Amino acid sequence: MKAVLAGLKEAGAAVEDEPAMEEAAMDEDAPEEMAAEGDMMELKPEPKWNPYEGDSGDYAGAGNLPAFLLAASAKQPYFGDMMRRNMIEWEFNFDDKPDNLDFECANGMMAAAAESGAAKKEVFFAGCHGELDYESIKAMVADKENSQMMFPGACAAWTSQENAQKSLENAGDKSGQACQRVIYKVEATCLEAAHCRAFAHRFSAKISDC
Repeated sequence: MKAVLAGLKEAGAAVEDEPAMEEAAMDEDAPEEMAAEGDMMELKPEPKWNPYEGDSGDYAGAGNLPAFLLAASAKQPYFGDMMRRNMIEWEFNFDDKPDNLDFECANGMMAAAAESGAAKKEVFFAGCHGELDYESIKAMVADKENSQMMFPGACAAWTSQENAQKSLENAGDKSGQACQRVIYKVEATCLEAAHCRAFAHRFSAKISDC
């Protein structure tokens, strides 16, 4: 309609502008379904995935400190990384031990707790390999005689493949390198803790496939 009025004006016809009532009329006459669509856009986002939500473990008191440390290392990745870094430094740096041994005692308690597991079950280790690491893994699989590997310290696996896969969403995106997300499905003697995790101490195995 506006285009028609503009064309008449250019031709020299005397045309009065029509009041801009279209939008108001549309708003008043809009069906309830259209109004409802506007409300749907304001839906709250889904809550953040929290696999530990159902954890009912007892972490009170000194007797439960090892279990608390295992759970904290899984629930708080920054704390878990600090513990692993300190443990690996102690494990492989034989000649120059660090001056600060605060985390060694905590790592010892975690290892003892993981070692106390008696049940052998199928669990899932999940993580990321850098490009060169993944090539090394594939070479180990190809060389059946030298495919043995060992994870030092108390290692945290998932008790279900679903949670293992969920934990890898967006993993490695900010690493600055090409990452390969991997899940190791293994049978291991481990201790279940923190609701959905299984901890094994100095887990070793041969890689059969990748």
